[in-house]
Amino acid sequence: MPQRGAAFWLWSTGSSTNPGTPHLHFVLTEPCPKGEQLVVNMTGCYPGVAWDEACPLKVGDHQEVTKASYVLYEQARTITPKHYEVWKFGRQIREVEALQAALLDRICQGLLVSSFALPRYKKYLSDWLSANTP
Repeated sequence: MPQRGAAFWLWSTGSSTNPGTPHLHFVLTEPCPKGEQLVVNMTGCYPGVAWDEACPLKVGDHQEVTKASYVLYEQARTITPKHYEVWKFGRQIREVEALQAALLDRICQGLLVSSFALPRYKKYLSDWLSANTP
């Protein structure tokens, strides 16, 4: 299982018009007692297309951010060790440099305020942070 702050490209997460496009994913939590981890991904900003402004990303925020992007909180999800191992075994992921602490915190705070994040994931992250932050 990846550690909190891990980043990886996951293939087959593109749009309906280009489903093979990979997206960069970020792991926001360590495994909970059920073994699940909360994961979000980023996507690019495009002119004339509305986007979630809770956590914009710019070139330089992470080595893999190469254009104006944002965290797509509406696609937040939990994954299990089995998900990750299947992706890894099937070569559907490419692990990259982990997030710096400040960016990880910014992404987490963005999820908590995003109007696009599902309430269950806001609660999941809030509960996890409460239990794991001094």
